[in-house]
Amino acid sequence: MGERRNPGLTWRSALALLFSLALVEPMMIYSYLVTGVTLPIQIGWWPWIVVLVWSEISRFMGSPLRKQELFIILSFQWIASFYSLFFLEPVQNMYRSYSAEAKALGVTQHVPRWWVPSMEDAERLMAEKWLYLDPAWAVPVTVQLLFLAFNVAATVSLGYLAYTVYVQMQKREFPLASAQAGAVLILAEREPSGTRFFMVSALLGMVGNLFTSFLPFLLGPFLSGGGLEASSSVVAAQTFDMSPYLAHLLPGVAFAFTVNGPMFASGIILPLWVTVAQFAGAFSYYGIGTHLITRMGLWPKDSPYNVSWTLPVIVERSQIHFYISTTLGLSLAAIIVPLAVHWRRLVSAFKISPDAEVRGPPFRTVLATFLCASAGSVLLTNYLTGFPIWLLAIFVIGGSFFASFLSANSAGITLAGFSVTWLPQYVVFSANWPDKSIWFAPISMYAGGADIAMAFKQADILEADHREYVKTYLVLIAFSLMVSVAFVSYLWSISPIPSGAYPATVSVWPVEASSWARQQVWFWTGYIFKPDKVAASFIIGTLVYLVSDFLLHKPGILISFIAGTTPSIGIVGSASQLIGSIFGRIAFKPLVRESQGIQSFIRRAPQIYMGVSVGWGFLETIRVLLIIMGKAMWLLPY
Repeated sequence: MGERRNPGLTWRSALALLFSLALVEPMMIYSYLVTGVTLPIQIGWWPWIVVLVWSEISRFMGSPLRKQELFIILSFQWIASFYSLFFLEPVQNMYRSYSAEAKALGVTQHVPRWWVPSMEDAERLMAEKWLYLDPAWAVPVTVQLLFLAFNVAATVSLGYLAYTVYVQMQKREFPLASAQAGAVLILAEREPSGTRFFMVSALLGMVGNLFTSFLPFLLGPFLSGGGLEASSSVVAAQTFDMSPYLAHLLPGVAFAFTVNGPMFASGIILPLWVTVAQFAGAFSYYGIGTHLITRMGLWPKDSPYNVSWTLPVIVERSQIHFYISTTLGLSLAAIIVPLAVHWRRLVSAFKISPDAEVRGPPFRTVLATFLCASAGSVLLTNYLTGFPIWLLAIFVIGGSFFASFLSANSAGITLAGFSVTWLPQYVVFSANWPDKSIWFAPISMYAGGADIAMAFKQADILEADHREYVKTYLVLIAFSLMVSVAFVSYLWSISPIPSGAYPATVSVWPVEASSWARQQVWFWTGYIFKPDKVAASFIIGTLVYLVSDFLLHKPGILISFIAGTTPSIGIVGSASQLIGSIFGRIAFKPLVRESQGIQSFIRRAPQIYMGVSVGWGFLETIRVLLIIMGKAMWLLPY
């Protein structure tokens, strides 16, 4: 038996989590209905604001929170935002399915009844006061909940396996997880040197946000007479797009720069070779690639290049018309080749001794849980759509191992894991299955094990219990779903959705419905899938991995390259992280006085990054809350 560890889930940490559920979920839902976007509080800085508030309150009351309690509070802030729209999504799906665009493109006739209620029921539901009490939702909601249950069970079990391979065996750093755990230790133990670096960095983050986000917000619409409600977006305008200006000199090049402090600071905790590889991936796609596509006149006739295209437009259209298949091939190489070359590592994960560590259930239990969950997903999909069981089994059961390990491998090197976004659609398209209902089934390779592995890495650093983490995870999902269904139902009872009471549902939803309907047609026709590009990029990815692994001894180069090509990082994120990585080693290294050398800087880098993120997020929280107040004022009767 292992040593007894202090509990992380106590009445104090539970109160903090319930506070977030009660406050954040309604804000997320209402913000989406009013503005068309969710609040950006699910990203880096919001969880730390909650952690800081509860840490200081408990310290002021003479009973500081332990590091295990802070770990639990930090780990599950995302649940309040991630599941907030769970019961709003079926409503939006119903709207999309019967929109004018879906009818015009022939999508509506293929929408299955287990996905949304029938058109007749949808019309009748608009007159109902309590949405989810209507029996028309019984089958769609049950199916959605079953798929969620399978997903959670498979994700947790794969998380244990990914943790075994990449934390216990390969000793990956997991930069973000380690940085967050280090910040928790500073808040819990108040070690003087670490606290000093953290607080100075937080001050730098606050000053940076003050001049780049908060003051522009105040001096713009707020003080110009428009008031709080004039601020149209909760997302700060911290990115400046240069693509239209470069179009006359370098047409097709997508470039923008940002003044987002945490984005730059995140480069400090990444190895320089990682940020270089990420930028190489982004620039090869959205710099060299899109420029050559434009110069050679390869844009399709229905989407001709225009010098007014902004970076998001170039990225979106280049992905649709050219890069989805390329990324698929590279990602498949990143999944298959490392495990094929180093197959002994995968086998060794299945040979872990049952009594090696009291950090999780026995291996047989983990494997049985995954197999039952994934098999349940396969059987349910087959029952609903008739899609071949053998193909689903290969994709969902077999592919999930590869996808989860790819994501964990990426998280162990870069800041986060990633999944092969379009692979499920490519598999369905390749099968040439005639029944279109398969396109509405949420089949996927479970890649969320990376997040669980990262959490377990943090738990090890903070001496927290893995089993307690999993129990808290499951309980909070249940609570989050209850809050979601209750608040969505309450808003529906005030006014059906869509309606004028929720502006985004009449201004944003029609645009999204049109894009969704077109995307379905693109999937069915295979417009965005090019098998020859998938095969060619797979071969190139294989060669890149073999060279980087056996000659350069940097097997993560391919992973980092692909991460840079993803729209979530792209040219803006990769360039910022590269600059931050270089600048941090030049500017911050002299400030580290405890010892000489880059190793001393690396030891303090996580504190600098987390401090900047927390300081930046503090003012960003105030700005977002002010905007939400302004958005709510338009409903007042004056």
